[in-house]
Amino acid sequence: MKILFSDNSIFGLVNFREPVFRYFNDQGYDVVLVAPNPVNGEDMARVAPAYAKYIPVQMERTGQNPLGDLMYLWRLFKIYREEKPDYIFHYTIKPNIYGSIAAKLCGIRTSCMVAGLGYAFENKGIKNRIARWLYKVGLKCSEKVLVLNESNVQELIRSGIAKSEQVILLSGGEGLVLGDYVCNGSATADVAFMMVARMLYEKGYSEYVEASAKIRKKYPEVRCCLLGPIDELYPNAVSRDRISRDVESGVVEYLGFTSTPSEIMGEPSVAIVLPSYYHEGFNRALMESCALGRPVITTDFPGCKELVEDGVNGYICKKKDAESLYQAMERYISLSPDERLLMGVEGRRIAEKRFDIKDVIHIYENIVRSLSI
Repeated sequence: MKILFSDNSIFGLVNFREPVFRYFNDQGYDVVLVAPNPVNGEDMARVAPAYAKYIPVQMERTGQNPLGDLMYLWRLFKIYREEKPDYIFHYTIKPNIYGSIAAKLCGIRTSCMVAGLGYAFENKGIKNRIARWLYKVGLKCSEKVLVLNESNVQELIRSGIAKSEQVILLSGGEGLVLGDYVCNGSATADVAFMMVARMLYEKGYSEYVEASAKIRKKYPEVRCCLLGPIDELYPNAVSRDRISRDVESGVVEYLGFTSTPSEIMGEPSVAIVLPSYYHEGFNRALMESCALGRPVITTDFPGCKELVEDGVNGYICKKKDAESLYQAMERYISLSPDERLLMGVEGRRIAEKRFDIKDVIHIYENIVRSLSI
């Protein structure tokens, strides 16, 4: 049997789901990956596993050109017709829409994952209404819709975009191979805050910089860092110039982008901060923070709040509220090294209880197993 996985990024496809691909490959399935070519210097050999067949496809990841989207639909249709997979899994908005339609036209069964509602659900303009209508069309072509938090489940059902019988909630996100994450069990008096995210305003960039300025003024020995890619193609992204100005002011340090963020995130002095009000699914960086035993400060927003037990493995602050974020950061600074260490231990406990990739693979397996029914 052959299973095809389709996404808007080969890096994201492999980075988040390679254990799923490897499992099916080990079970004797042919695995095919369909996504645009690597970008921003990503190494093709690094992102595409050797055991899988990788088919690059041209698409405009953030564009809203109808002709470009129709061409993307046609390209997927041709790939699916030629490959003839037994099942297809789609991820992110354009593959979920156009990939699901292409699969339906080819008579191939498919499921999709709504990892987060994203930009299309954040505004009320005509383009966003069209995007939501297209999502409804695409999801009607899909057998199952995998969703990462309860709030998104309710929104998809309430708006009529998905039916309750279609939806499967992955309550622990897309899962982690917990053995890949080492929990550093040492306490330190040093404190460093690290925002790990794409550099988008909806991820809470401005709030983090504002809170960091107050922290740095009162606690100049505390580092406030940024880790993640600059994505200027995305609507409302933070520009390189803005980041450069904030770095030059001495408020934050920009550590750039790395394909192995856990090596930096896992330092014993680090607390992870994500003041997001982006429509997250189940934030990956926060999952990895818990698995690494790092305390977390995040907002009371779906996709973030589910990962923190307030006062146990971190703190929850108000969204779009730099003062609330500052207070949470200062509260963390006031803890003793042993108290910070205990927070990290509690985060690891939460990860082991909820984020095991084996639970996610079991759901994929049940979906694919239905092919024989």
